[in-house]
Amino acid sequence: MWFRSSYGIKKLKAIAALGSGNISVANPDLLNDLRKEIVSITRERLKGLSDYGTARGTIAFEEMGNLPIKNWTKGKFPRAEKISGMRMAETILAGKKACFACHVACGRYIKVDPMLPLRVMVQNMKL
Repeated sequence: MWFRSSYGIKKLKAIAALGSGNISVANPDLLNDLRKEIVSITRERLKGLSDYGTARGTIAFEEMGNLPIKNWTKGKFPRAEKISGMRMAETILAGKKACFACHVACGRYIKVDPMLPLRVMVQNMKL
């Protein structure tokens, strides 16, 4: 495999390789200990994200005037507490969803009333 000198000019940050071979770890015990430590730290620091999903910051963002209301033409929403992650966890949370190999599980499954019309939000809750 060869690399061109122009990669530095293009500010290349990483190279990904795809293959079918196995990779041996020089110190598997150390790697496992580091993995456990990282999971422990991120579980603690991202507890709000895990408990309330990506809507956890709704109230704080509303207080700052930074909610995507009407495509950011308005930042205030007086009823923001009704769509916050805490309120959804109390009322309509049906389950959590995680991305592949992620322990945070910030995605949400919610209960909906089949008799009410379902409206799809264009903006996601990743504030």
